[in-house]
Amino acid sequence: MGLWRAPTDNDGGWHQRDAAYWKARGLDRLRHRTLSVAPDVAGMTVVARSAAAAGNSGYLTTYRWDSDGDSLRLRVHTEPVGHWPERGDDFQDTMVDPTLPPEEYREQVRRNGSRSLARIGLD
Repeated sequence: MGLWRAPTDNDGGWHQRDAAYWKARGLDRLRHRTLSVAPDVAGMTVVARSAAAAGNSGYLTTYRWDSDGDSLRLRVHTEPVGHWPERGDDFQDTMVDPTLPPEEYREQVRRNGSRSLARIGLD
């Protein structure tokens, strides 16, 4: 699993300066640790944590393999853990749908202040 990819010109530009943010958080040099492995009759679930060696922010990823005897399916769920500082850009628009239910709207506005992260991929 990886969170890093080579930054593009857009990642280095714009107001966010995403590439510098990613590198400052150590996303270009992650450490991976398996937290649990749970096989069962239909497949297996593995939970892993990926984080920079010198930081407390990372990702918790759950891999679920299921088989019906003829095929195998992998589902991946990942979520941030630790402290991820908010963006410091000057964009005024939240780009959040104002017709969302109030609680969902507030959560999406809160997330809108979060930095973008490098793409997550499986290798």
